[in-house]
Amino acid sequence: MNKAKLILCTLIICFQANLALSDICYDITDNDVITKATDILKQQNEIYDYCSVCMNAEPRKIIIHEIKEGNPILINQQGIDLAHIYYKDGNNFVNLGVTSGCFSANEYGIKEKLEKLPIIQRTPENDKTEAEQKAQIAYDTCVEQYKTTSEHLTTADMVARNTLINDCLTTKIKQEISIGFTPQVQEEMNQYLAQIRKNTLDFYSKFYAENKYCDNRCGTMADILPFTNEGNTLLEILTQLFYLNITKKGD
Repeated sequence: MNKAKLILCTLIICFQANLALSDICYDITDNDVITKATDILKQQNEIYDYCSVCMNAEPRKIIIHEIKEGNPILINQQGIDLAHIYYKDGNNFVNLGVTSGCFSANEYGIKEKLEKLPIIQRTPENDKTEAEQKAQIAYDTCVEQYKTTSEHLTTADMVARNTLINDCLTTKIKQEISIGFTPQVQEEMNQYLAQIRKNTLDFYSKFYAENKYCDNRCGTMADILPFTNEGNTLLEILTQLFYLNITKKGD
């Protein structure tokens, strides 16, 4: 087994960790907050991702290449939580969640300004927790993007929706591979990732041949398969990639 396969096989192994502090200003419904935060971000060349109320935290500088206004706001194609984003103003680091109006100063124990961003000792457990949280956010974003309000779905409908969700997760996995590994390993890992998905697709194609127009109440196993193994596997791979890049300071 080559290095890429060994890494990806290891990534599939599930680890358990408690979720860290809930996201405060990731999912934003107030358009005024979104607009103000985006305007502030457009004036910055760099920002700092730092959870000032977490037990273990380390500032991470983000060089801004691209900003996309929305819910969530995307920086370089990654969603951000305004509550944990700071920008430099003179000698102070200013919290974007406060200045955008997402919440008030000192709410949640978060100050509007800090004179410095201290580095708190990290632990493997907290790194795993952070990785799991980031992966879950990515997964929820993909699911939300392709959600449906229909109460009656055929098996074909479910497969199509699930494929879009897993395509979205695969894109996020490739992003983490691209920032954390050498070009050779990136190529090998992407090829192996494609093979994993092809194997699943081949299985689905055979299984759904007789059931693709079956309504989700028909009682066949085809109803539940689209929402099981592949998505969970991709989520675990993404979680472990986040963990590797966090511990290597890869992103």
